[in-house]
Amino acid sequence: MSWLVFAFSGPVFWAMSTHFDKYLVERYFKHSDTAVLLLFTAVMGALTLPFIAFYAGPVTSSGVGSIALIMLSGVLYMGALLLYLRALQTEEASVVAPFFQAAPLFGYVLAYFVLGERLSANTLIGGAIIVVGVIIAVR
Repeated sequence: MSWLVFAFSGPVFWAMSTHFDKYLVERYFKHSDTAVLLLFTAVMGALTLPFIAFYAGPVTSSGVGSIALIMLSGVLYMGALLLYLRALQTEEASVVAPFFQAAPLFGYVLAYFVLGERLSANTLIGGAIIVVGVIIAVR
């Protein structure tokens, strides 16, 4: 029985965060730039860095190349969130959310072309289901 709670908690929390984002955008950022919300989120994350360094010291002792790659990943993720929040300004959450679920498709494409991975039939079928679901949700 406990596995069922864990299985459903991920999508439930994700849906709650999407609607919370929509509430924040509608209530406080309807006629202003959502970059302010993103900047506030980044500052809150930066305030946790001393605690992370104190409690998980070895995590912060990566090489310079690894740290640069982690920073690039963070910048790309914040860019995606900026576009996501701007989309929430103009559309309903039920329309924007399925596009955020299309993120694995970009992972498939990058894994295939950059890493040279072979995609299994199940992976391709799953990607097709995601595309069909997004198309149905948008219409």
